[in-house]
Amino acid sequence: LVSSVENAYWELYFAYRDLDAKIAARDRALETWREVHTYFQTGRLGGAADQEAQAREQYFRLEAEVQTALAGKLVEKTNANVFRGIGGVYYLERRFRYVVGLPSNDGELLRPTNEPSLARIEFDWQEVVAESLARRSELRKQRWVVRRRELELTAARGHVQPQLDAVARYRFRGLGHDLTNGGGASSFDSAYGNLADGDFQEWMLGAELNIPIGYRRELSGVRNAELRLSRDRAVLVEQEREVISDISCVYAESKRAYSVAQTNYNRRAAAHRQLDALKALFANADENEKVRLLDLLLDAQRRFADAESQYFRAVAEYAFAIKNIHYEKGSLLEFYGIQLAEGPWPSKACFDAARRTRSRSAPVDLTCFVPKCPPVVSRGPATAEMYPAVQSIGPQAPRDATTAVTRLPEDNGS
Repeated sequence: LVSSVENAYWELYFAYRDLDAKIAARDRALETWREVHTYFQTGRLGGAADQEAQAREQYFRLEAEVQTALAGKLVEKTNANVFRGIGGVYYLERRFRYVVGLPSNDGELLRPTNEPSLARIEFDWQEVVAESLARRSELRKQRWVVRRRELELTAARGHVQPQLDAVARYRFRGLGHDLTNGGGASSFDSAYGNLADGDFQEWMLGAELNIPIGYRRELSGVRNAELRLSRDRAVLVEQEREVISDISCVYAESKRAYSVAQTNYNRRAAAHRQLDALKALFANADENEKVRLLDLLLDAQRRFADAESQYFRAVAEYAFAIKNIHYEKGSLLEFYGIQLAEGPWPSKACFDAARRTRSRSAPVDLTCFVPKCPPVVSRGPATAEMYPAVQSIGPQAPRDATTAVTRLPEDNGS
């Protein structure tokens, strides 16, 4: 969940940055088109029909890119931790709301405020590998499975050894012609009677040695345990290889993303300088020179917009790579300071647990069916002074103080 939230966050961050770059490029193209269109209407040199159409085409192309960057297009859903950089502000904002559990539409438009880190973060390869092998939950689970298979193999090998048992027996014998006939004079007429007399007792002490011939069943169990242990060990090795391979990929991706971010930053600065220089030349050039500079100016506008978009893409990819390293080595929650703890139980859960505990251990309390106090018996009509006592019996007590209560027959034990 944390990884998906951050993925959606940086995707939305780049969507806004890409939109800003495209809006700035569109505005510059609009300004250039207006200037060329003015030359076209006045018939000045540098405002030919093909040049005006060229400037107008670039404006509408950038306007279409702005509309796509704002609204976005439907893309295939995926949970992969790979920066895609496609979609749009509205689409990725809805996706971010879905991931964090917010309503799709509530009258507000969310925009990320935190900027990605531009600092170079160096990870020690040996430490990252050791930490990932120790933290990953599937590896810990598989190690416990291997440990269980080792214990099963130890138990199976114990069955191959000869089994020597000490045995003991002490018992009473009941001998008789009949089971319950005790009418005869002999002590052997009733088996139950003879057993109750205890005249015939026996005991036995000894040892039993069990050595199966060939141990075919026991050796088959050992072989089966060895195969299961080998299989689970192979699964553990393959899981560790896969984890190390994933760590290697994201480790290299962090190096690449930071280098590309530096390169795109320099590219962006160079493109911005070229654009400023061409704008100054185009503004101060004569009409003959503007015909030649128009192609260069429009191309410089496209280059700068693309360089700015690629720079912020590389920055977002670097943030993705840092997150993926912590995700792959199992320290993402610790990296963000997220801790999981069990909170207090609700009162209903405590009540149910106590009830189940009593049903398992405590005996049934039968005193709840016995009245705690003897019943109240009246020997005459209830007076006003007796009304509070009668009223305290319960809701069935008479409301009228003069109402007579049924008289019970007198008894010495009453």
